[in-house]
Amino acid sequence: MAAVTNGANFGKLGTWTLDGSIYTQPLYVPGVSLTSGTYNVLYVGTENDSVYALNADVPGSVLWKRSFLTATATIGHGYTGGRTSIGGNVGITGTPVIDPATNWMYVVVRTTEGGNQVQRLHVIDITTGADVLTAAAINPVVSGTGLGNDGAGHVPFLPLTQNQRPALLLTNGIVYVTFASFSDYDPYHGWVIAFDATSLDFIDAYNATPNGGGGGSWMAGAGPAGDSDGNVYFATGNGRPDATALFDPPNDLPNSFLKLKVIGGKLTLVDYFSPYNAKCLSADDLDLGSSGPTLIPDQFAGHSILALGSKEGRAYLLDQNDLGKFHAGNDSQILSSVLFNPAACGQAAFNANAPLRVYGSPAYWNGNIYFGSAFGPLRQYNISNGTLVKTALSAHLYPGNGQTGRGPLTIVSANGTANAIVWTAENDLTGKGWLRAFDATNVANQLYFTNFGAGGNFIIPMVIDGNLYVTGQKTVYKYGLLH
Repeated sequence: MAAVTNGANFGKLGTWTLDGSIYTQPLYVPGVSLTSGTYNVLYVGTENDSVYALNADVPGSVLWKRSFLTATATIGHGYTGGRTSIGGNVGITGTPVIDPATNWMYVVVRTTEGGNQVQRLHVIDITTGADVLTAAAINPVVSGTGLGNDGAGHVPFLPLTQNQRPALLLTNGIVYVTFASFSDYDPYHGWVIAFDATSLDFIDAYNATPNGGGGGSWMAGAGPAGDSDGNVYFATGNGRPDATALFDPPNDLPNSFLKLKVIGGKLTLVDYFSPYNAKCLSADDLDLGSSGPTLIPDQFAGHSILALGSKEGRAYLLDQNDLGKFHAGNDSQILSSVLFNPAACGQAAFNANAPLRVYGSPAYWNGNIYFGSAFGPLRQYNISNGTLVKTALSAHLYPGNGQTGRGPLTIVSANGTANAIVWTAENDLTGKGWLRAFDATNVANQLYFTNFGAGGNFIIPMVIDGNLYVTGQKTVYKYGLLH
């Protein structure tokens, strides 16, 4: 992708227009054998309850489309007001996950059936779109006295108010599905639900706020992370109600970062980190869970590191093997914490309406971590002895205001340790979508930018084999070499 340094050689190659809004990230699988031939395929889910298989090499070409709508299962709906409204139709929001060993796709589908909202985990064959297994209904119950409880010590999953926003995770033979809310419309909780990948049998469910409320895991669409030992990492958002949210670690963990593992058939809390000002974050609706975790593949100073950000405008480095739990007064127990703003939540100079908010997962390349932020620049840090050291800022400032301008999610394309580019996409305050490329060795150098069409929130560009794919409201755009 070094050709972006010359805008005359790099540009839009074509588009696909789909049947509904796109909040999922496209998934790419090379060399898929269909009855009509072998193709490189993009898979995209829409809010109209459809999954598309697109010919990645021929813009506009649709290989197959699977609709989950029937005479008795019509389009799903969610809470359509507030700051984070997806819109009137809510079908497939979280990015599906594909197992290349079986050619199975796991996808959560929301429908309206008999006047009720229903959410199911489906498995389909990526060569045909046909069902592989009987879909699993998502309806767990945990013990607790929190919001939405049944009065008898149980908190049921409520399909109406739970938003399946994050990407799905498949690891160690288990599919993990996580949930948050529709713009804090109560009652809701942060749920993580585990299913057996080969049978879709329910394994267990974890509720981050069983005796309180909120704590949704949404992470701007980023998924939980998994390691080779079967641990699952994810972040939660503000507790409910905001000003008086229950924060009772380790029992109720809003605005926290959690490590879970299935042990003896139970989804068990292994470790956690809660910022010292977690209650302030809830009071000001500044989710730690606006950002997902990035597991760093390299060790630094003997630590296995993970990185994430927050809506407070802060970056964290944590030790995967010792997250730090909760320490009153400060976060001195963790590896590193960097505040982007002049003041922290809880301090008099802090402006809760315009912090440099971080969304999604930060990107990592060759010892560098990249954080995008609403209201601010793209930020580049180097990891030194387990701490973050700022090395560069972009000149471009990303907008931030209500439904639009929610800040960029970052990715890096590279040829090993060479030709690295940081890519971002943003939705500006007029609804235009912008694609930008920066030199990964110094993000002060912007290499390329273009308006690709109508934008959307929390867009993640994808680069593969010299091509880039990015989504707008109902359209997938392809960029690459023009000649």
